[in-house]
Amino acid sequence: MILPLLTEDLVYVASYFTGNGESGARFAISEDGFAWKNAGSVAVPPTVGGSKIVRDPCFFSGPKEEWNMVYTTDWWSRDLGHARLTSTGWSAPNLLAGLGPENAKNVWAPEAVWDAKAKNYLIYWSSTIPGAFPETIVPGDDNNHRFYSTTTKDFKSFSPTRLLWNPGFNVIDATIIPYKKRWLMIAKDERKAPVVKKSLFAATAPTPQGPWTIVSTDLGNRSWIEGPTAVDLGDRVRVYFDVYTDHKWGALESSDLRTWSDVSDKVKMVPGARHGTIHRLPRSVAAKLTG
Repeated sequence: MILPLLTEDLVYVASYFTGNGESGARFAISEDGFAWKNAGSVAVPPTVGGSKIVRDPCFFSGPKEEWNMVYTTDWWSRDLGHARLTSTGWSAPNLLAGLGPENAKNVWAPEAVWDAKAKNYLIYWSSTIPGAFPETIVPGDDNNHRFYSTTTKDFKSFSPTRLLWNPGFNVIDATIIPYKKRWLMIAKDERKAPVVKKSLFAATAPTPQGPWTIVSTDLGNRSWIEGPTAVDLGDRVRVYFDVYTDHKWGALESSDLRTWSDVSDKVKMVPGARHGTIHRLPRSVAAKLTG
């Protein structure tokens, strides 16, 4: 995605869901990235998938400012939801069925980025394949996620699903952005043994498909957080996250991806909002997205 010039009139736009996702995807807007207000009505309703939910809504741009959204549509299936921004608002959602790897029990928190060099979208998510990666299976825990992906140019045909990255432990909620001529991933360490993590880590790669290298762990020494989304601010990156045990959002900032400052006390998200994606965009683009 081409970042807008800082001289433009920019605002922050966040997608979010409420409850368990039964209310659909909504948008919030902020002038400074800290104080948020609701923007418009439900953008994408929960009408497809076995569970009829919209969780983890990720909106993203491609060439010619084409905007799409992918999201979790079911707890236990290999499907994900998709919608496209049209001249009259967000399209009715459609089901992208069977994108999860063969024998996978789930597809959680799908996101996507446009890879300008490869000229396609990379869609990625977390899945558990029962019995896979036995070295990290925890007795009594049925989930042992890794990151998987597919590519597409049109959201109609897709490359074979592949393992995007196995960092060697249980992981969910990856988000990827271009950052300082490389690619940055922020994701959740979901390990429950030998110690419970529930924290975020940062990794970098030369391409969105990898190879990925972890550069920092336990970001901000925060735990029991999830659903990160990252914004490139030029001199630093800001990572927002869902403090799901406290029903609020927080944020961390870093200029080197190794030391992180906690700015959570500044974040005032819309009450009840759960994690989605945040972009800093021209006000005119924000108006089209939020309708």
